[in-house]
Amino acid sequence: MKFPSSDVHGPRDRGTSLIEVVVAVVLFGILTSTVLAIVLQTQASTVNNRARVAASNLAAREVDYVREQFMKSEQGPLDLMTAGTVINPHSFGAAGSALVVDGKPYTVKRSVAWNVTGSAASACEGGSLVKYPTMNVRVEVTWPSMGQTKPVVNTTNLAPPKGVGLSTTTSYVAVKVTNAAGGPNPGRTVTVFSTGESRSGTTDDAGCAVVEVRPKTGATGTSYSVRLSDPGHVDMAGNAAPTRLVGNVTQGQLNSSIDMAYDRAASLQLTVVGGDVVDADVAGSSLSVYQSVFQGSSGLTSHVLSGVRTTIGGLWPTTYGAFYGTTAPSSYPSVVLTPGGTGRLDVPIILAQGSITGAPAGTTILAMRPGVTDCAAPGAIAVDPAGFELVPGSWSFAAQSDLVGCSPGPAAVSLSAGGATEVVWKPSTLTITKAPADQGPLWAVPAHAADDACLPADPEGAAVIIGAGPTATVTLPAGDWYVFAAQDAGGRPATDQPCSSTGLVAVPYGADTTFTWTGPGAQP
Repeated sequence: MKFPSSDVHGPRDRGTSLIEVVVAVVLFGILTSTVLAIVLQTQASTVNNRARVAASNLAAREVDYVREQFMKSEQGPLDLMTAGTVINPHSFGAAGSALVVDGKPYTVKRSVAWNVTGSAASACEGGSLVKYPTMNVRVEVTWPSMGQTKPVVNTTNLAPPKGVGLSTTTSYVAVKVTNAAGGPNPGRTVTVFSTGESRSGTTDDAGCAVVEVRPKTGATGTSYSVRLSDPGHVDMAGNAAPTRLVGNVTQGQLNSSIDMAYDRAASLQLTVVGGDVVDADVAGSSLSVYQSVFQGSSGLTSHVLSGVRTTIGGLWPTTYGAFYGTTAPSSYPSVVLTPGGTGRLDVPIILAQGSITGAPAGTTILAMRPGVTDCAAPGAIAVDPAGFELVPGSWSFAAQSDLVGCSPGPAAVSLSAGGATEVVWKPSTLTITKAPADQGPLWAVPAHAADDACLPADPEGAAVIIGAGPTATVTLPAGDWYVFAAQDAGGRPATDQPCSSTGLVAVPYGADTTFTWTGPGAQP
């Protein structure tokens, strides 16, 4: 007897496979991500547009205030010019405070400048003063979290009524500010000052700021200087607030002799690579950075490293190269820094090789950077006298053990990249003269093992025999040693008999030191 199949409705009614489910979920995720990205982008654009509308209204509001003050009286234009560049001059609340619209704070920067030449050309290009100049007003509005959005800028020109001219005693200093590319740099704050006067202005779209000044009467006038001071900006030398001397300005004069380069500061991140170096290997060593466009006699600067990675900020945007040490190789890596940007360079290092001969036996040899004298300091590195590798540079060496403590050795040894240097450890000798001859042989104990006493405290047996008096010579590791006379008790100073000491004697590295006994029992 046959039974009918359970699949009575055909293949179309079968269940969905696992693969089909996974594909559907992936497609749904892709679609959802795309829609979400569009929604977020639209929302961000809406917020940004709303902020720009509010900023435009605030800029127009400030221009209206300026126009009202300009036309109010003959003194109005002069008062506006005297104020120079101001921040938030018409706040909703306290003077100078940010203007808050829909919970977002806005900063309104207003600057004014006379078009003193009466022509379309910038006053920074020179020209003759006119009797009735127009006033250029520039209002810039910014807000937090602008990102790549440019500030809202509103400009206008105002002309005073006929017959309202400027005093013939008024003078002007026109300052031209360029960026790293050599183009005009608008919106930069320029301050012109003397010992008794300080006035500010802002560069226009041509990168020119015209600042009104009031020099003294007379043929010499008044000496003025110019300063730039925008946060996050530097000149070619890396100065955040560069100053230039204008010189003497007389009454009724336009001085347009000042050109200054100023742009957003860049940063350079440097990483020392090669030889498996770590922070301790390069700490305290030098790295050189070359600036292709610079002020002064050289674009090369040296920087002390604290580790394999370092960041140098406040740099002029241009091409930079870097190499380890102070001697430039035939070629080294370079990078172009853009205004406000950060560049990265890997700086290769080739280790120096060396060996040490004649080091004190039974000691650990340490290599130390200049300025490091303590064997326990982080800058002291244990090396194998038979052969070692160190970063190139200047090194000093010391021997360490329980007996001698930290004994200085060769100093200021120059190790070159890729070179093989043999370091010779010079002996240090101590000769004692006029010592007592009847109190036993002379002994020396390292200062760290005795406390101004005849016998060593720790470690046991730290005393080194010098020889019998009155004159005896011994080779010792460099350092400070207590010298005394005591009976010999099987290769050690006797502890049950009196002794006499001449005190602490310094034994310099690599020197033959002669010391005359000054303690009890000294010979004539």
